[in-house]
Amino acid sequence: MKLTLVRQTTCWVPTWKGWLLLAAFLFASSCLLGLNLHPFLSPNRPIPAATLVIESWMADYGLEQTAAYLRTNPCQLVVLTGGPLDAGSYLSEFKTFPEVTAQSLKKLGVPEKLLRVVPSPPAQRDRTYEAALALKSWLNTNAPAVHTLNLASIGPHARRSQYLFQKALGKDFSVGILAWKDTEYDARKWWQYSKGFRMVLDETIAYLYARFWFHPQPAE
Repeated sequence: MKLTLVRQTTCWVPTWKGWLLLAAFLFASSCLLGLNLHPFLSPNRPIPAATLVIESWMADYGLEQTAAYLRTNPCQLVVLTGGPLDAGSYLSEFKTFPEVTAQSLKKLGVPEKLLRVVPSPPAQRDRTYEAALALKSWLNTNAPAVHTLNLASIGPHARRSQYLFQKALGKDFSVGILAWKDTEYDARKWWQYSKGFRMVLDETIAYLYARFWFHPQPAE
């Protein structure tokens, strides 16, 4: 009996016109993705809420936008979240991002009585989620009546932050999102800037990870 390991088949390949049409389709799809990816990652969807939560790692231009927002949208509570400083803690009396942000917002005219500092512990991974868990614990103890809030973040980080905060806080909470403008690149042409390209690429991967692969244990 003869052993046959291969067989002949008919293979269809595009003509030059077919290749041209495929290339045009891929080019148009890439352009459409490039134009819509940044807006998708940077949603502005605030909800009626008297509490504003700030991701305190944001740069000063983000804090300036926060202060401007509070001047026209008064809040009863401004909660500052985040972990330890990445650098400079040896030179400052403040050791966490929320502490530094609180002082910065005071300088920008935000009343101190509104500010609450809620630091999260050091974390090697899932820092946004850990910050959200720290916020949930603080709210349950200090502001149990709060079940609606708006979260302020920067640019393409916003959608992932909203998703993780909502996941950590649970179904009893409603989380709106405010995506402050990143002034270090033009969001309309993010692919032309090194930071814009890195931010969009990194946040796309991070959002997909958070959305489809991140499954924290219930005990967390």
